[in-house]
Amino acid sequence: MLSRKVRLVMDALVLGEYLNAYCRIEWSAIHQAKYPKFKDFRKSADFSVVGKGAATFARSMLNLCTRCDYPFSAIDITQILTDFEIGSKDVNDGLLTETCRHNNWKLVTHDSDFTLGGIEILTGNRKLLKACP
Repeated sequence: MLSRKVRLVMDALVLGEYLNAYCRIEWSAIHQAKYPKFKDFRKSADFSVVGKGAATFARSMLNLCTRCDYPFSAIDITQILTDFEIGSKDVNDGLLTETCRHNNWKLVTHDSDFTLGGIEILTGNRKLLKACP
């Protein structure tokens, strides 16, 4: 995408989801036996190495992206809450979908939850590709 001069955009929600996922993967793979609760791991000295690695990767990604803000006042929050209420969508996924729709953006994701939403998805996730013709 960078070689094609595609403008990459990052928002705070995606950044937070990335950092949380990175740290939880490291915790479950290496530290869960010592710290059965993730919050205890996060408060430990062992977390600093994981946190530093996650932050380093986040900074690298942010250097490649334009930062954006949610168009919270312009999106259909009623529909997002309805989708959440009936269990069809996570709130964060709904916010991200509506932000992409509002800005006419494509979403780059590996998250197989994005099978509904009416936005274009760029992915290498075979399950998601199969679900979205």
